[in-house]
Amino acid sequence: MIIPLPRIRGAIQALGEFNACTGNGVIDADDGTKVARVGKQASTNCSRMTSTDKKMLATLERSIRAYLAAHPNAADSAVGIQRWWLPDELAFASITQLVTALRAVVATGGLAEHHLPDGSVIYSAVHPGDE
Repeated sequence: MIIPLPRIRGAIQALGEFNACTGNGVIDADDGTKVARVGKQASTNCSRMTSTDKKMLATLERSIRAYLAAHPNAADSAVGIQRWWLPDELAFASITQLVTALRAVVATGGLAEHHLPDGSVIYSAVHPGDE
């Protein structure tokens, strides 16, 4: 069943790919239903990105890097990172914004992205010399 769903902190797992420009994607609710996710644009590649979006992305990236500095063996899903790694003042950040920030940290070598057989993605800290 496809329905619009507002972001419910910690109650959803991101599935598949998001359109980073539109923030649209599909998520799987805890009860197993599929729901459409319509979000706010959150991509550094989107020419329509607002200065507020850019600031949010930069803030999320800094928070992720700070968490990794304090917890060098950290690994979790995007939902787990949203719930456990981010400070309370970033609780309003969408999963789409967070995934965009996570992918930016992956692109610069700070995180590895592991795709599991069930379709979920785990992000883990990268250490010098890791491949």
